[in-house]
Amino acid sequence: MKIVCLLLAIVFSALSLVQSRHNERVISAETQRILREHHQIQIQLANYELILSKLRDRERISVIARNSLGMSEIDVDKIIYFNQRKEDKKSHESQR
Repeated sequence: MKIVCLLLAIVFSALSLVQSRHNERVISAETQRILREHHQIQIQLANYELILSKLRDRERISVIARNSLGMSEIDVDKIIYFNQRKEDKKSHESQR
């Protein structure tokens, strides 16, 4: 009877060890996955901060251009397009 109880205890102990090792591997794999995801998010954050910095520089340059230099945004309605006549194009090309 003692031997049966001892064998059952050993089998139970072995199964518990196997289960705990399996749980440890699962947790370790999940930890590695989360660390990789964290690293990817850190890279994305750095990229977004770089983009934000560039946008701030662009806005700062725009403010300086408007306030200090008196420049303004392009008004699409005021753009004038010039078309070259065909004779002018031909003479310009022949000069090359």
